Amino acid sequence: VYGDWPADIERPDLLILLDLPEPTRLGRLARRRTQTGEERRLAADEVFRSRVLAGYRALGALSVDATRSVEE
Repeated sequence: VYGDWPADIERPDLLILLDLPEPTRLGRLARRRTQTGEERRLAADEVFRSRVLAGYRALGALSVDATRSVEE
């Protein structure tokens, strides 16, 4: 299921990627009061964001459509 998993990190039973378009992600972040350094970097660096997403997919992450509401 997983690609090359780092030997020094325990492998999870399930890896989930909450997937949504970048404009939606940025809109949700804008409603928050604070952002982490990682969130700022993901927003500012498209190449970095693409590599992070590709890495999760290469590890076999289950992609979940995060555009829907919690109720859906």
